[in-house]
Amino acid sequence: MRPRIHFLVIVLGSAFLAGCAARTAVLFPAPPVGIPKSTQAESKAHSPAPLPAGPLPAPGPDYGRMYRDAVARTREMLAKGEGRSAIPFWVALESSPFVADAVFNQGVLLHLSGDIGGAEALYRRAVAPPLLSEPAATNLLGIALLREDREMMRALADNVVQPVAALSGDRLPEFSANLVALLIDLSRFEEADTLARSLTERKITPPTLPWSRAVLSYRTGDLVAARRFSSLLSPPVAGLWPVVASRIAWERETAKVPPLDERVSGEPRYRLLSRNLAAYDAWRKGDLAGSEALLSAGASMKSPPGEYLNNFGIVLAEEGRWKEATAFLERTVAEAPGLPEGWLNLGIFREVYLGDAPGALSCYERYVTLEGSRRNEVFKWVEWLKKSSLQR
Repeated sequence: MRPRIHFLVIVLGSAFLAGCAARTAVLFPAPPVGIPKSTQAESKAHSPAPLPAGPLPAPGPDYGRMYRDAVARTREMLAKGEGRSAIPFWVALESSPFVADAVFNQGVLLHLSGDIGGAEALYRRAVAPPLLSEPAATNLLGIALLREDREMMRALADNVVQPVAALSGDRLPEFSANLVALLIDLSRFEEADTLARSLTERKITPPTLPWSRAVLSYRTGDLVAARRFSSLLSPPVAGLWPVVASRIAWERETAKVPPLDERVSGEPRYRLLSRNLAAYDAWRKGDLAGSEALLSAGASMKSPPGEYLNNFGIVLAEEGRWKEATAFLERTVAEAPGLPEGWLNLGIFREVYLGDAPGALSCYERYVTLEGSRRNEVFKWVEWLKKSSLQR
């Protein structure tokens, strides 16, 4: 009989910091300061045409002055805790050359006021062509990550942020960090690794990038690399509750996880991690009913992490609820196909509980392909199952 299937911990990506950028800093790009003076030769070669007779046309709006006024008034409103009252200043700039900033900053002001839905709508408008606002794309990625909304993540990765990512020049570090975290959450590990390595090689190092690389290493079975990358974190990041909880979870010392404090208890993904770790403790003690109770709400979410689906499937299997267990373990590999342990656990379940050797073989082969941490051991299982099928 195969070893007991593995109860997985959830490890959070970098969205907890980069995704909340709008809460700590509002971006107000500076307007042009003026038009460079022409040289004397240029002035002679391009003398202005004579003014037409009659009254001069009325001057157009001074958008540069309006922009500077909007920035100043918005700062005043934010200092008073009335940032939403500054939105009309930016609405007035929507017909100006600063339209991308105007739409984005309206979104930021809604975001800061707690209206995430309204902010998302404005960010989507700002990120669409022809505006292609990179700060808006950054905050959209952060919203999707904090919501744990994989459908939104997939849509953003495949459609919305691609035009922004294709712009010339370097991207904002926060944009790149959030995109790495999003690709990890979607189990698109190869893309995430390529982007993370590229940022490191170009010495673009947002504070959360080492953590994203640690998470990526952990999820691909390389705990040594995960520990190494996590050792590179700055003290402010290393001390955050999600990082502390995840690092403790790697070592399976979940009883040492600190309780959620008021600053983070409102975030759904943090509550999900906390419940999962408590469920792991209950499962390890043989309290299947307690573990199931903790996992059931999260597992019924629209798109929970693959680890969560896997864990609920394991608990159901050990309770003898085969049909329900099959559904959750199959859903694990469907929604998180890059998670090696999902394939390993489904393979063990198929072989040990269902007696489905061909189905188990396909799972083990996928696990080996994904370079799971028990690759050499599982490769032997593959060879044994192949020989067994030839002898029948």
